Amino acid sequence: MKMNDVTRGLLNNWPIKVLSLFLAVLIYTIIHFTSLVTREVEIPLRVIHPEYYTAASTVPQQVTLILKGDDDDMSALRTEAVNAVADFSAVDGEGVHERPITLLYDNELFDVDFSASSDPSVLKIYYENIEGGGSQ
Repeated sequence: MKMNDVTRGLLNNWPIKVLSLFLAVLIYTIIHFTSLVTREVEIPLRVIHPEYYTAASTVPQQVTLILKGDDDDMSALRTEAVNAVADFSAVDGEGVHERPITLLYDNELFDVDFSASSDPSVLKIYYENIEGGGSQ
């Protein structure tokens, strides 16, 4: 008999209870995502060039690091511990080559929840053969 009372209590006005739960989750989600902030910082870009080719186009020295996270956690992030690298070492011919910019950082240094990206996220460089190089 007691189980019927519990079941009846749960099922009584169930549409209102489901709607209340849905609204609570919606409000939590809105508050959580509106407290996210974006921080943009210029960091040095390290480009690894191929051995027998030289860059004929302009190679940027910096990229914009875009960090997104909770407002309270963002002040704890040390952007100098993030490295941006574009590896062109496998280039084997002249022309325009495209590589992603990889962000390297130690997860143990960042004990906060955040997302990181770079602008640009892909780097294009035009390479020419070095005269007298060992590769053709």
